Amino acid sequence: MVQGPTHAMSGAAVGLALATTLPPHWGGATTTAEILAYAGITAGAALLPDIDAPGSTVARTFGPLTGLAARAGAALSVLTVRATGTRKDTRITGGHRTATHTLWFALLAGLCAWGIGGVWGTAGVVGMLILFTGLALSGLFPSWAKDRGSIVIVALSVVVGVLAYRSIPALQTPLLPASAVTAGVLTHLVGDLLTTSGIPLTSPLIPRDGKRWWNWTLPSAMTIRTSGVWDQALLLVCTGLAGWQLVLVLVNG
Repeated sequence: MVQGPTHAMSGAAVGLALATTLPPHWGGATTTAEILAYAGITAGAALLPDIDAPGSTVARTFGPLTGLAARAGAALSVLTVRATGTRKDTRITGGHRTATHTLWFALLAGLCAWGIGGVWGTAGVVGMLILFTGLALSGLFPSWAKDRGSIVIVALSVVVGVLAYRSIPALQTPLLPASAVTAGVLTHLVGDLLTTSGIPLTSPLIPRDGKRWWNWTLPSAMTIRTSGVWDQALLLVCTGLAGWQLVLVLVNG
C-alpha cells in the first residue's frame, strides 16, 4: 500500500483543489476557512480505508480506541468477503485491502458523513470532525504525532474540531463534510490502485471469471512499490501541490 503520509498529503492536495472548484451545491467551499476545513477533512478521510489494518496510521491515531476499531474493521472485512465470495475466491484470513477499498465504501463513508448530524446531532458532527482532524494530524505530521503520543493528538483534535464546528457554518450542514469524506476515501483508493497488487475497486458487485473479489491493477510500468522511491516521489509531488495551493488560497483569501 501507499504509506500513510502519502495518502494524507494527496488527500490534502485533492481537497484544496476540489474545495475551490466544486460548486457550493456539490459541497464546494466559498470562504478560506471552508477551503481549509474541506482539505483537512479530505486529508483525514484519505486514511480511513486502512481502518481494516490494525497496524495502520488510523489504528494508532487515538490509541486503544482506534486500535480496537481497526481490529473490528479487519474482522468485518473478512466476514464480508467470506459472505459474498464464491468458491473460486481465495479464502482470506486478513481483511486489509478488501471491503474498505471499494467504491461502495467511499459512497458509504460519504453517506454516513451526510447522515451523522441527523442521527446524533451536534455531538455526531463534532465527533466526526475530531476524528478526521486526528487522522489528518497523524498522517500529515507522522514524526510529530509519534513523538507527542495519542493523548496530545486527542486533545488537539478536540480543540480544533469544536472550534471548526462553531466558527464555520458550512460544517453544520451535511453537504460539505460528506463531499470531503467521499473525496478523501476516493483519493486513498487511487493511491492504492497505483501499487502493484491493486485493489478490489468494484467487488463484490461486479464479478470476473467467477470471482467476486478480484483486484483492479494497472500496467506494471505505471505502478509503484510501497515505501519505495516512487512512493517518496509521490509524497514530494503531493506536498508541493498542496503547499502551492495553500499559498494561493491564503493570498487570494
